[in-house]
Amino acid sequence: MPANSTPLTKRVAVADSATAIVGADDTRKSLYISNEDASAIVRIGPSGLTDSATAATCGLAIPPSTIMPVIGGEGSEDDAKHAYYGITETGTVNVSVMEIFG
Repeated sequence: MPANSTPLTKRVAVADSATAIVGADDTRKSLYISNEDASAIVRIGPSGLTDSATAATCGLAIPPSTIMPVIGGEGSEDDAKHAYYGITETGTVNVSVMEIFG
């Protein structure tokens, strides 16, 4: 995607097994993930994400009706470039996503 391009937006239905939200992209500068549900928590993390309480696989919780920004940094530590997956404890929850490239 060219520099200064229009942000991309989409909606993803996240289920109770690891669901791809965005793939890795070296041109992505920032990423916003919004939990659209009014009561359910969505957890995000790498592909091995589970809904267990194990710290290494439980992901980061996005509370109901909350937006989580993933802002890019410099060099290899640029978190916005990674692939992200989501999972719920039960059922399906919609998340909306905005990707900014540059």
